[in-house]
Amino acid sequence: MSAASPPPARGFALDFVRNDAWDLPSAGRAATFARAPAGLAVLDLAGRIVDINAAFLEILGADSDAAIATAFVDHVAADCGGEVNRRLAKLVLGGGRRARLERVALARDGKGGRAVLLDAAVFDRDGEPCGFILSAAEMPRLRPATDAALVQAQKMQAIGQLAGGIAHDFNNLLTVIIGFSDLLLARHPAGERSHDDLMEIRGNAARAASLVRQLLAFSRQQALAPVILDPAAAIRELSHMLARLLGPSITLRIEADGTPVRIRADAVQLDQVIVNLAVNARDAMVDGGVLTIRTGVERIAAAREVGADVMPAGDYACIRVSDTGVGISSQIIARIFEPFFTTKAAGEGTGLGLATVYGIVRQSEGYIVVDSAAGQGTTFSIYLPPVAAEAAVGDEAGAVTQWLDPAPSPARQPEPQALPANAATVLLVDDEPGVRAFAARALRRTGYRVLEAGDGEAALALLQSEPGPVDLLVTDVVMPGMDGHTLMRLLGESMSDLAVVFMSGYAEGVLGGGDGAIVRRFLMKPFTLSELIARVGETLAERRQRQAGQARAALAEGNASAEPG
Repeated sequence: MSAASPPPARGFALDFVRNDAWDLPSAGRAATFARAPAGLAVLDLAGRIVDINAAFLEILGADSDAAIATAFVDHVAADCGGEVNRRLAKLVLGGGRRARLERVALARDGKGGRAVLLDAAVFDRDGEPCGFILSAAEMPRLRPATDAALVQAQKMQAIGQLAGGIAHDFNNLLTVIIGFSDLLLARHPAGERSHDDLMEIRGNAARAASLVRQLLAFSRQQALAPVILDPAAAIRELSHMLARLLGPSITLRIEADGTPVRIRADAVQLDQVIVNLAVNARDAMVDGGVLTIRTGVERIAAAREVGADVMPAGDYACIRVSDTGVGISSQIIARIFEPFFTTKAAGEGTGLGLATVYGIVRQSEGYIVVDSAAGQGTTFSIYLPPVAAEAAVGDEAGAVTQWLDPAPSPARQPEPQALPANAATVLLVDDEPGVRAFAARALRRTGYRVLEAGDGEAALALLQSEPGPVDLLVTDVVMPGMDGHTLMRLLGESMSDLAVVFMSGYAEGVLGGGDGAIVRRFLMKPFTLSELIARVGETLAERRQRQAGQARAALAEGNASAEPG
């Protein structure tokens, strides 16, 4: 199916849209595509439908003549169209290769409300993005209770987006406060009159940073450092701390069904989930009781609704946390994952504990189910996708994502260690003047030559006026106009041995694509003086090692070619 001279459509505002004709696959593949039980559609870069199968047409309630060459967002409810366009455009701009959009409302017969689970992937031709493949699965029909859950989910999503935006600005401010405190502490060591005052400022900034991390976890924008781990072993290691936390009146039981299973998760965040659930259980068992944490594998035979989410059928690693406490009424269960909702007295809780648990679990592609009734105890069941055995081989030692390091701990005391700079030139790019001022001063006092710019466009203009080699790019990820990934890609075209340190106050956009040959590391805001200097030194050292390896390889190749045949 194809169309010539498609009409103008509500597509993406991308300068490099290519309207190449869609090449149909072979007859066999075309038949498979047409008869696939899942809804499949192919879009060009402008967002127009160039191919669509019968299952997707049935979901749309349209025929092929009405769908081909139209903008996909024309078939999406108005309140969802902007988000669909934004996520697809982000794929082309380097924000990953796949995206999942939950509960996208499709417009059918002129009316919205038919919800689908939409997966999108960008595909290339000769290394250049040239279109999208969409897969749609219709969600279960909305019952009144599910309809209310959808409204609640939309409200939670709005709060999450607000939290993420606030956290981004707060992390910039906290970076400035913590950073300049570190610079002052370097001049006012322990024993001086100002030292204790500075430590008080820095300590409270660290507490604020911890609260921001909870907000980010709720809004699923926390930077994670996932590793492949055994959940049963992770909980056994945590058991001693949990026993102290629960106190002598509560018995802790750790059980496992014996089935070996591995998951990919952030170990620190997983510990936070278990600790938060244990604290809630302790508070629910005022007269003592039993807390049981059981791990194993559970098969979900059919897709099931979990609040406003839909958990697909399949095998899951399950962590079940059960207490014998007072239980939770149905009215409260409906709200327990809301941020700032708490049944505790004023001053006894922030209301972010379970919201943080929910955010971490969902960001880890998992689901959480609550079973409780007043007076009958409570069970939280966490379902996480297992990692295939072959994928876990060789990855047990804590291999993290290629360049995402664990989030730093702002509470760590400043211990700046000036690594050899070797007159390296650092291009520092951040749209927040305070962050830029602190980072530039810290890098210069360590011995680096620093070029400063407020955004990507200004950085490119600066390099035009001050030509010369740049050894390291230190850039914020999210900036007005050109983002950090685009700047890296443009600079990498002329600087093949460039090293990059990305800075960000939250995770969205951090894990974008890029040239695997470029040395890249990540620095989570807010960061300390010592963390900045250490991360820059590590990145430059890795770059020098790579350059030395390349030089040795080139020399060996030259020697081999010079040997007589």
